[in-house]
Amino acid sequence: MILDFIHPGETLAVTRIDRLARSLRDLQTIVARLKEKGAHLAAIQTKLGAGLSPTEIAREMGIARDCL
Repeated sequence: MILDFIHPGETLAVTRIDRLARSLRDLQTIVARLKEKGAHLAAIQTKLGAGLSPTEIAREMGIARDCL
């Protein structure tokens, strides 16, 4: 997996968050691993920001509300 090869200070760039994670839980796990390694995440075509609620994030990822 790409997370095994990423180094501190590097940025993992993806086109959309839904191409990276299958669920909100997967996304949380990936982000936590990136933080542990001192790396960053950039989603080029995603409107995610710190002020979004979990429901808004799920909607952006295309996850059904009942999966949260």
